[in-house]
Amino acid sequence: MKSKIFLFVISIVFSFNLFAENVTIQQAKKVALNFYFEKYNLFEGPVLYDQLAIHSTHVESDGIQNFYYVFHVNKGGFVIVPADDCLSPVLGYSFKHNFVADNQPPNVKWWFGQFEEQVRYVRQKKLTPEIKTADQWAYYLNDGFELNKPVKSSKAVEPLLTTEWDQGWPYNYYCPETPTGGSGGHTWVGCVATAIAQITYYWRWPDHGQGYTSYISTVYPATGVQSADFENTWYRYSEMVDEPQTVNLAIAEYSYHIAVGIHMNFSGGGSFPSTDDSIAYYLKLQPYDWYYRDNMPVEQWKELLTTSLDSKFPVYYGGNPSSGSGHAFVCDGYQDEDHFHFNLGWGGQSNGYYTIDNIQGYNYDQDMVPNICPDSLQFTYPQYCSGMDTCLSFEGSITDGSGPIHNYLNNTQASWLIDPQTEYDSVTNIVIMVKRFDLFNDGDRLYIYDGEDNTAPLLVELSGSTIPGDIESTGNKVFIEFITDDANTAPGFYLNYNCERPDWCSGMTQLTEPAATINDGSGSFYYYNSTTCTWIIDPGITDPLTLHFNYFDTEAENDVLKIIDGVSQELIAEISGYYEEPPGPVTSPSGKMFLAFLSNNSVQGEGWEAWYDINTGLSKNTRDFNFQIIPNPVTSDVQIRFNLQSGENVTIQIFDVVGQKLEYLIKKTLTPGHHSIHSNLGHLPEGIYFCRLQTGNEMVTKKVIKVK
Repeated sequence: MKSKIFLFVISIVFSFNLFAENVTIQQAKKVALNFYFEKYNLFEGPVLYDQLAIHSTHVESDGIQNFYYVFHVNKGGFVIVPADDCLSPVLGYSFKHNFVADNQPPNVKWWFGQFEEQVRYVRQKKLTPEIKTADQWAYYLNDGFELNKPVKSSKAVEPLLTTEWDQGWPYNYYCPETPTGGSGGHTWVGCVATAIAQITYYWRWPDHGQGYTSYISTVYPATGVQSADFENTWYRYSEMVDEPQTVNLAIAEYSYHIAVGIHMNFSGGGSFPSTDDSIAYYLKLQPYDWYYRDNMPVEQWKELLTTSLDSKFPVYYGGNPSSGSGHAFVCDGYQDEDHFHFNLGWGGQSNGYYTIDNIQGYNYDQDMVPNICPDSLQFTYPQYCSGMDTCLSFEGSITDGSGPIHNYLNNTQASWLIDPQTEYDSVTNIVIMVKRFDLFNDGDRLYIYDGEDNTAPLLVELSGSTIPGDIESTGNKVFIEFITDDANTAPGFYLNYNCERPDWCSGMTQLTEPAATINDGSGSFYYYNSTTCTWIIDPGITDPLTLHFNYFDTEAENDVLKIIDGVSQELIAEISGYYEEPPGPVTSPSGKMFLAFLSNNSVQGEGWEAWYDINTGLSKNTRDFNFQIIPNPVTSDVQIRFNLQSGENVTIQIFDVVGQKLEYLIKKTLTPGHHSIHSNLGHLPEGIYFCRLQTGNEMVTKKVIKVK
């Protein structure tokens, strides 16, 4: 008996002194691989140990001491291992997302800064590992770990949120503009608003709010009046998605209103709220309670979390630094009750499972709000689907309306037509991504058709609980039909869709032909936002090369076509805006040109088209005007001759070589027949100019050489 006690004591002492000081990177790597191998097999699927490898490592250090190591694994995701064995051997991990160390928003920086502070604390206090922690280190440092056969845990809740929203652009589209900091020229939404928005979107609630609020920040009064009319704003959930690919104004409005509801102090350096007292009223939420971590044992804290998560209620989770404003996240899942899943509100980056175990004496200063949900006692919730709806946005979402905790109704017949194409925007096909799916297998069906109604070809018929891969249409319309019988029901479905659009203008195009037409590629539609495309024109000549325009319509100052001499690299012209009459010709003296078209992230136009032809000085036209300039070269007096087949409005203009309009020679209605217009160009400096005759949509341009 004494020998057994002696061996037990020795094992504890050995555990306590497993590491004399710090954890080395080699030890941390072994822990990371062993842990990842175990958890992946438990929760993701079978993987062999020798299939795993570390492909990159981040060391968080102040240059004197290491705090933690982040290992990115080839199968996906990361594992965070502390550099001190007083902390749990794995601080966080993910099988899907990457850990991003750079440009972290304040709330994420604080989140990982907590790990650094914990390491500093245990070293300053010269703490030794607790028995449970020491045993965990010994377990994950086992050399023969690949021979272990993990046993499936029964305690886990997969992440409840499917959204991966952010505080920056374009979520902050409606937030005040800022000259410095922020994102996309606007202040941040704020992590508190982003956390609340993701939770309430999980419920797709409210349909519209109640009340109105308006304020001026006392901290940043220069941002001006901020207001939100909750009562009269109907939130467009059908236009919202988990991971927007466009400037999604529905999400931006939703996020901004929630920020205003907590009187956000908007700033380019980070936005923070002044109050959260009324947000439950504005959003028609059930009254909720706040809980503070330092007021209770960690096991009770965990129980509050797991109880809410087991009921499918995401948890608002806050942290309060010793100085500055608080931070917010969403806790929406867990594995083995040791690691809880946190959505950090940073576009999915660094989302993962993190430990919340206590270190004795350390003040966490964290809080949470569990059980946030719609107030179904005073308002109608869920709002079940019925009838037919048409979805016109380029991306959006569709659901049966039962929400995440209820079942859909019997005898439902609902349908949706996804029809986003307009006269301005082209759609090639539509991609549907099923996010949640559970229909009773005997009698309840979701039909997805490749067209505008249920007579179109059937793409897929869905039932049961298996989530299919992406579903793609062949055209620009999709019809969805949901039909249930009068028997059993199930939790229902939630799907996202987005549109694939033609690749009109991207990358670089090199043109060596003697003649070519160049345009933004959109044809009769509008060009895209956030476009960058370039052209190199080198037809192999040394004479000046002239570019002529057929039409031009872009957002003034923001969507710009730059024309650069291909040899001198001098900017010849920069054109933007709407031109009722096309811009004048632009000439590159070297015979070579570089064109760059750049559009920003909002406002579009019909675009532009231009052409060049080294074999002629005339613009393309469908009629022979017999256009002549006599004499040419010209010193002062000039005679312009042309023929008209019918009475028409005629304009004749003079442009310089960069396309700048200098003057009108004529602008009036003329009768059919031969015309001769006299003018004087003596006031123009020597050089090359262009004279353009235009009638309606047809034009002809001739080069004019001015001499002394």
